[in-house]
Amino acid sequence: MSFSPLPARRPCAFLAGLALLTMPVLAAGPPPPQEAAPTLDRIYEADQEDGRPYSTPQERMATDQRARRRIEQVEAIVSADGLRTAEDYYRAAIVFQHGDKPQDFLTAHLLATIAGFHGHAWGRWLSAASFDMFLLSLDRPQVLGTIYGKTNFSRYDRRFSDHVREEFCVPPVGVQETNEAAIEGGHRGPIQRRAARCETP
Repeated sequence: MSFSPLPARRPCAFLAGLALLTMPVLAAGPPPPQEAAPTLDRIYEADQEDGRPYSTPQERMATDQRARRRIEQVEAIVSADGLRTAEDYYRAAIVFQHGDKPQDFLTAHLLATIAGFHGHAWGRWLSAASFDMFLLSLDRPQVLGTIYGKTNFSRYDRRFSDHVREEFCVPPVGVQETNEAAIEGGHRGPIQRRAARCETP
């Protein structure tokens, strides 16, 4: 019984087929470099530089959209466990504080509280301010009166002493009342928002 030998491969045909298989890969070239994910510092700086114009409905919408974009970017950083230092927690909290929903302010409160635990004085103040903002967003009186305005400042719990306020780097009631009077009188300059000994973060 005899077997017919298998036909020999043609080297040229084989090489041509291999070239066809590899051609699409070679033609594609290296993938384009991905844009670096926005860092917390860049997001925080953009937040601080935003003038937040609200003069027209269009400006208000654009301002809110920018704030929401920054919040979503920081949410991704928080979810990826990307916060390490007290300053990281403080900066992330600031971005959430500039949101427009109760959950934004509550998240800001939690992050600022962690910053405060780690010795960040402004984090302690922001812990109080974000909680006040959270309460106001639910139409509840604020606790320490850190949010000023004709309809806001009068709505806070006056049972807490100046000592308790200072624990959160909030100035004494007398200073807060001076701040409020200045704002009601049309003052647009800086006011003393934090207790004097907490001016350094």
